[in-house]
Amino acid sequence: MRIGHARDVEWAGVSRHRDATITFKRLITGEPGPENFELALVRMDGPYTTPRHRHNYDQIRLALDGALNFAPGRDLAPGAVGYFPEGTYYGPQAVAAGSLSMAVQFGGASGQGLLSYDDLGRGSRELAAKGRFENGVYTETGPDGQRRNKDGFEAVWEHVTGRPLVYAPTRFTDPVVMHPDSFVWRRSADGLAIKHLGTFGERRVALELIRLAPGARHARPLEDRSLAFVLAGGPTIGGEPLALHDAAAFEPGERAEIAVEDASATLMLITLPSLPAVAAVAAAA
Repeated sequence: MRIGHARDVEWAGVSRHRDATITFKRLITGEPGPENFELALVRMDGPYTTPRHRHNYDQIRLALDGALNFAPGRDLAPGAVGYFPEGTYYGPQAVAAGSLSMAVQFGGASGQGLLSYDDLGRGSRELAAKGRFENGVYTETGPDGQRRNKDGFEAVWEHVTGRPLVYAPTRFTDPVVMHPDSFVWRRSADGLAIKHLGTFGERRVALELIRLAPGARHARPLEDRSLAFVLAGGPTIGGEPLALHDAAAFEPGERAEIAVEDASATLMLITLPSLPAVAAVAAAA
């Protein structure tokens, strides 16, 4: 188990492929490769824009404060959750005012993984030496004198990996937006209630909220990697106290032990099943 305390992590910028008005607290990160992931707090301090684009990895976003725009006329209001699958277009984004959200990015079922932010930063610096990034677009002038535009992330990814970015086939036409307040709490055990928000795609990524009443204890073995994010209260996980917006990561086979004392607590639990199981099914088809 690993813990990420929000109070211990400084806000840091993203690579130059996106506007400087967005900063991150990277609470927990994985290892490079198909299973890589990152759980972070994301802050937009001013106007933030991107072109319409898509990714070769999955994202989950939880709006915490302020409207998080993800397409014209479409926002994640505080409390709303969005699942942004690989290969699914969204945008253009136009966040006019400040916002705070939690984001989990992770490799999708296509197995392309998640490029590390160290690689993103290095690639964007190298590209900025021969072109420019503006509003999420990279522009470079070729040997023929013609200017060429490309999505900033796509340009950096191709520069770092040395190969064209091939997106997974579109599984979902649009991002999936969930409104947890509209879901009903289901009692699971003494002092424990669960809202299951959904299970998505071949990888069977699962999202749920869990709420523990004062004095409640919750323990269960975990077959898959799972991430927990504190939405309210101050639970202990594995005996370590957590505060608002702290996070924990459990590896497959670990036991999640969550408890509260004098006040209730609410957490989001995100399950990220292993990719080899998806690959095995595809090979047998």
